[in-house]
Amino acid sequence: MNSKDIHEGLNFSAAEDESSFGIFSIKFSKDGRELVGNSNESICIYDLGANKVTERIHAHVV
Repeated sequence: MNSKDIHEGLNFSAAEDESSFGIFSIKFSKDGRELVGNSNESICIYDLGANKVTERIHAHVV
């Protein structure tokens, strides 16, 4: 069985950004409603009930 058969993928990309989002780490909230994922470009808070990113914090680039 493929994971897409039981769950639709989570979309972390920004609406204006068509690039892919590689997740380096992930953590679920204590209540299981949200997860936080980070990449080399940003940290995203994802609301699992709403099935969308609710907050995006862009990385500081030097």
